[in-house]
Amino acid sequence: MTGEKARRQLSRELILDAALQLVDEDGLEALSMRQLGARLGVEGMALYRYVANKATLLDGLVERLFLLLDVHMDEQADWMAILVEVATAYRRLAIAHPRAFPLLTTRPPATAAALVRAEPVFAALARGGFGPAERIVAVQTFFAFLNGYLLAEVGTVPGHGDEPEPDSLGAYRAVHVSLAPYVHEVGTAHDNSMSLESEFETSVAIVVEGCRRLLDGTITRDR
Repeated sequence: MTGEKARRQLSRELILDAALQLVDEDGLEALSMRQLGARLGVEGMALYRYVANKATLLDGLVERLFLLLDVHMDEQADWMAILVEVATAYRRLAIAHPRAFPLLTTRPPATAAALVRAEPVFAALARGGFGPAERIVAVQTFFAFLNGYLLAEVGTVPGHGDEPEPDSLGAYRAVHVSLAPYVHEVGTAHDNSMSLESEFETSVAIVVEGCRRLLDGTITRDR
């Protein structure tokens, strides 16, 4: 796609698709109007008709990722089941787009299309008895957990993506038992056979239980 023909075919959706593909291949640090324009066969300035600036492009990329969130929600399901389903879909998204996922952890959704994707979650919490203030606390806490957990799972340090994953418990085992017996015990007693999926499901269940306690009043917010 080059020249005048490329300019006629440009659209916001095409630009965002190309941006996601660029990030998937080369990482967020490679994303620029110039590089994106080159991928689309146009000058970078041609993109500004559709995305006002780099910040708008990033907001659109967040939107694009949220629209890719493959959630199958039963509107009759309770809020706990829906949170589990959202968590599972969010992990699938992180694994499918590990280089783009860090953007979701650092840039809140800012477009209507992205925010509307959260409506079924807020609706389920409302049906479950959460007031508006409790809903936002529950959602923010839930996604803060998901972002941190999944960033640790799929994220890489720039320039170190090809290195083997470290033994996460090796450092615990290396601490001499006489110095920190309980730290050492973690490294030797942990069930290393547990899959990443099982660990994730257990962690999600813990956070969902915390949301339940917020609902029943055993955890209170400062007012």
